[in-house]
Amino acid sequence: MLSSAETVDIIADCLAKHGVPSVVLDPVMISTSGSQLLPENAVKGLLQKLLPLTTVVTPNIPEAKLLLKESGADVPDPENLESLIQLAKRVHELGPKGVLLKGGHLPLTKQHRTARTQEESHLVVDVLYDGENVTLFETDYLISKNTHGTGCSLASAIAANLALGSGMKRAVGSAVRFVEAGIKTSIDLGKGSGPINHFHSICSMPFAPGRFLEYVLNRPDVRPVWVQFTHHDFVKGLGSGTLPLESFKNYLVQDYLYLTHFARSNALASYKGRNMESIAAVGSTHLSIYV
Repeated sequence: MLSSAETVDIIADCLAKHGVPSVVLDPVMISTSGSQLLPENAVKGLLQKLLPLTTVVTPNIPEAKLLLKESGADVPDPENLESLIQLAKRVHELGPKGVLLKGGHLPLTKQHRTARTQEESHLVVDVLYDGENVTLFETDYLISKNTHGTGCSLASAIAANLALGSGMKRAVGSAVRFVEAGIKTSIDLGKGSGPINHFHSICSMPFAPGRFLEYVLNRPDVRPVWVQFTHHDFVKGLGSGTLPLESFKNYLVQDYLYLTHFARSNALASYKGRNMESIAAVGSTHLSIYV
């Protein structure tokens, strides 16, 4: 975090002096609780000195509004996807080559409408604007306590991709997916808000690519169970056509009882649904198992 105007000045001078080709700026200015973290003179320095040197700036909605407010603009809260895009374009007018406006503060429904409740929240859309083109990056709306450092990780991933020679759109897109996977595969460590899983793409598997089935069937804790099921007299008789008719009838009766209980379970799930969409989804499953 650029905690003071002096820090902003030193970094801006160094970037200009050395002609750094790619600069990614994560303007950490607003805390999770909504408090402003940077003093006004630091925000002003960031706006006037750093943004013109920036390749991609990655504000969230409150940070984008603060930057525009410091520039003299009065910006209302975005209420839909279109106003989110317009907000990104206005931030671009402040000088950076590209703006990635993070949409986590404006969750959307599947139909890209503004979600009014957490239950309606299905998507988060990040908006990239490079001065000419708008690119939307959709991710699932994730509920996780392990989101510590997501903004830092996103900016770092963009910088790494740019350093590897990727264009802006590809660098940002890969970084967005990297962070999304990091949240989805995170594990609980200790207490409170944990980190994302930065190592999801470099973990080693105990089997060669394409050899998972061979690996798992040779495990001593799996193979006996697999053999017990696949070499059962019922399965072998069904395959060879020698299964007694009475055995097959008993199987159908058992299957019918199972499907009946399965239908009852789905009916209970439908009863507990909190909106028509979830009730209808369970209802369609119920109809598919009608016998």
